[in-house]
Parts: sequence; C-alpha cells; structure tokens
Amino acid sequence: MTGIELPNLETFSYVAEAGSFTAAAESLGISQAAVSQRISLLEKDLGTAVFDRRAGRIQLTDAGQRLYEYAQKILQLHEKARSELVGFSPDAGGELALAASSVPGEHLLPAVLAEFRQKFPDVHVRATVTDSDSVFKDLEHGEAVLGLVGRKSDDSHLEYRPLATDHLVLIISPEHDMGRHGSICLEQLQQLPLVLREFWGGIWLGVQTTVARLANSFARIRGFTESLSWPFSLPNTRSRQHWPRLREIHNGQTTEGE
Repeated sequence: MTGIELPNLETFSYVAEAGSFTAAAESLGISQAAVSQRISLLEKDLGTAVFDRRAGRIQLTDAGQRLYEYAQKILQLHEKARSELVGFSPDAGGELALAASSVPGEHLLPAVLAEFRQKFPDVHVRATVTDSDSVFKDLEHGEAVLGLVGRKSDDSHLEYRPLATDHLVLIISPEHDMGRHGSICLEQLQQLPLVLREFWGGIWLGVQTTVARLANSFARIRGFTESLSWPFSLPNTRSRQHWPRLREIHNGQTTEGE
C-alpha cells in the first residue's frame, strides 16, 4: 500500500456522504470522470474496494466504512492546521509578548528571537527578562503569552514544554577550605553560609541552608565570593563562561576554570 493522496481521500468522503459520483463531482467542482479516477487511485493505494457499486447503488464496503471514520478525523485535522497556520505566515504582523527568567533569558532567548525574527520580520517582539515568579504573574495577567523559566509553578492552568536542560553547580573561591575537596555532600553544604541571587526552592529539593546574603545581581555575587571566600550556587551555563577564576565543585569532582 502506498501513501494516500489527500485530494483522493477528500473525494472519497464527498462520495460517501452524497451516495453519488455525480453529486460529489458537482460539490467539488470537477468532472464525474475525475471523481471516478480519484476513487480508483484510492482503491489501488489501499489494495481494496471502498464502494460497492452493484445494482446501480453506491454503498460503502466494510473497508470503506472504516476508512470513512479515519477520513473525517484526517480532514478535520488538516482544516484545523491550515486555518491556524495561515496566521503564522512570513507576512504576519502584530506583537508577541514574551517573558523569561534570568538564565533562559540570557542563554536561550537571544537565539530563539534571532530565528523568530528571520521567519517573521514584521512581528514586533516585546521581551521582558525578570524572575520566575514575575514570569508566572505576567502569564496569569495576560502581560505575556509565552514564558521561559527554569522551574514549574503550582498553577495547573499553565502548560509546559521542555526546551533545554541545565545543571546546578556549587562555585567556591580557591582560597576556601572546601576548595581543596573534590566533592561535597549535602550534609556539608547545610553547614555553610551561601550567597544566592534568590531562593530557588524547587531546585534545592528541600535542602535547608543558611542564606548569608541575598544579592540582586550575579556581579555582586561574584564580588562576595572572591572577597569573602563564600560559596554560592548557580546554573552551570554561567560558571565556566563568565567566572574562570572560581572553583566549581559538583558531582564528586572538581573543575578548575581556565
């Protein structure tokens, strides 16, 4: 069996509903001979008859009845996809409001926006980079239609699609005592003061820590870490790229910056 052509399937559906090749041809705006040819090709592709033409009547065979059920679903999906995607043509205009938390906003959003801009140059994109909770609020209040975050919220009305994965690592000054260890366990981590940009409860998975200071930017965290020899945690995408003088400890191994 070869692939079924959509026009042949559509013609089959018209004939099945009208009970007549002539009526189907009139509805489709084609000749009766063209209808007969499409049905013949369809039956050839399927390797079975879909209509019983005996006694001057056209009735569905058992295979035809089963095909008709599938044809309705296929044609409905085709129409739905066509109608929805018409609005996403390269000539589409309008505005698209996005919101992203810090890490996705810095490492994922630029590439996504660059590709989107090439495909839809007439769409004005308004992007906001903030924290995860603010992204959820923007989505809830209609300030944004799409959001990029590193964790899920408790709002069951939001849908999520994974775009990328990242790993949380511990960054520490080489002068800190822990810098001489190749790994650190959670029990040891609980005894240390940590510098955090914000409290990422979902990432810590219940680990209770003593927060020495909350900072509003990663630049401040870097300064605290290098001057006070305090450890801090951040996503792996930032560690090696921006701060080569710090030591990274994770998963039982130590990685020196270049």
